Amino acid sequence: MDSPQRHADTSAPPLVPLLTATEELTPSLDALLTTIALRARAGDLAARNALYVALQAKIARFVRRYRYPPWSDDGRWDADDVGQEAFLVLVELINTWPGEGTFGPYFLSRFPWRLRDAVVRRLIRPSRLECATLSASDPCHAAATPETLIWLEDLADRMTPLAGAIIRGRIRDGEPFGRIAHRLGVNRRTVHRAWCVILTELRAAEGTEPLQKRESEGVE
Repeated sequence: MDSPQRHADTSAPPLVPLLTATEELTPSLDALLTTIALRARAGDLAARNALYVALQAKIARFVRRYRYPPWSDDGRWDADDVGQEAFLVLVELINTWPGEGTFGPYFLSRFPWRLRDAVVRRLIRPSRLECATLSASDPCHAAATPETLIWLEDLADRMTPLAGAIIRGRIRDGEPFGRIAHRLGVNRRTVHRAWCVILTELRAAEGTEPLQKRESEGVE
């Protein structure tokens, strides 16, 4: 006899898109989405993933608008980051849905503005407030003096391998985040988050004794 777990696994909803980007939601499709959403709301991760795939075309349509002005940023986040936020927003909607009525209209009426709030709160504001681009007058800028570059190499050696590689790539070589992420084999968002931490460290280290000492002594 099959175990309950085996039965649950074999009855998992298929990972197939159920709607196109512009398709209207029919009662039969809404009923199917609601059935999957109820299972996802109860903690069925396979159902949650199936619901995401079922709605993926609709979700992608909402994500695409953030590729263009006035939403597009200067390289600190991109559409892939918005796509990750979109998945998190769907999970939030599954958890906040009361389980009454049908899920389709609940999703369509809330997802666009929930995604907008997530982009502003978790991508745009942190980028502007915590990860401002280094100015040309900053002693950590790529065009800084040889003394400062030596100091940056020393700082990179004392940080984690990932942070050190990002410092050298971003500040010394002027690489964009996407290229650094591809070269290091990590997610672009990982590089962005590490960069926020690095900026904090650089600003804290600015004007410290090692830098002042190198500037006063010069470099042989």
